[in-house]
Amino acid sequence: MTQPLTHEDAPGRLGGYRPGSGLWVKLVRNDLLLRLRWRAEAQVSRVTLWLSWGARAVLYRVRPESGLANRPRQSCFLCTTWRTGSTFLGDAVLAAVDLDLSREPFYLSHQQASLGAVLRGRSLLLYLDRVVVARGTNQHGIFGTKTMWTHFQEVLRCLRAIPEYRSLGEFEVLRSVFPEPVFLFLTRRDKLRQAISFYRAQTSQVWHRDDSGRLYTTPGPARVDPEYDYVRIRAARETIRKEEEGWRDFFHRNGIQPLEMSYEETCENLPAVRGRILERLGHRVQDERLGGARSKYVKLADPKTEEWVERFRSDSGKAM
Repeated sequence: MTQPLTHEDAPGRLGGYRPGSGLWVKLVRNDLLLRLRWRAEAQVSRVTLWLSWGARAVLYRVRPESGLANRPRQSCFLCTTWRTGSTFLGDAVLAAVDLDLSREPFYLSHQQASLGAVLRGRSLLLYLDRVVVARGTNQHGIFGTKTMWTHFQEVLRCLRAIPEYRSLGEFEVLRSVFPEPVFLFLTRRDKLRQAISFYRAQTSQVWHRDDSGRLYTTPGPARVDPEYDYVRIRAARETIRKEEEGWRDFFHRNGIQPLEMSYEETCENLPAVRGRILERLGHRVQDERLGGARSKYVKLADPKTEEWVERFRSDSGKAM
């Protein structure tokens, strides 16, 4: 997929180019055209995916009551919000039991949409079976995934719209598709630093960095070096709060006691946190393996984060 202009050329960051000049107008026009092209490509990709799996659902005559062909014996959901270190933790679990909790199959990054917003009914069920569960189940028969509340509830809502599932409660539907679910709940105590990290990642499209220095980005509009924005950071914090609240309400409604962990705990003692996860899944891992727990991902935080924390607190005081 063609990428839009890099941050060096993005509108608003044109160095000595005067707004309104011929070169400035050309750069803005090119960036706009690339944004439109990227959105069109994403939409075409969504339609193609829907047509492909909708046709297969008819061909295979998928029936919910028949269950999934790739039915795991146990399912593990890493329930979280953005910028909690979930990819860092998921990679550490992967190294121990080949269970990838860093994947987000309920979110289609190239379509920039949740899975439930693209596929519905039996086509969704077939995709979950042939792609999501088949690829996400390890040799022990455990299916694992990471998901945000927004994407999880959309998939669950679409499953409940299937006629055979309409009489079932949300947890009953979930267990019908994902047997013996185990819930891990990862949060972050410092919501301000989490919000700053979320805002910066959204703006720059840079979400992760590994120990080799490689940056992991998502397709989208021109990447820019974000500038401090009090309103958008506050909005990011509110989004995180609502997502976390959504998870807590879901757990409460269904009498679920998730294994709760925090970003701060993971940073302080990764082996202990990973050990608790494996114990919840019924795995016994030798102490020396637990002590060697590590992840290839490293923190993206830098001095700018701390500057923004102080600036946000100052601005919050002025707003009161």
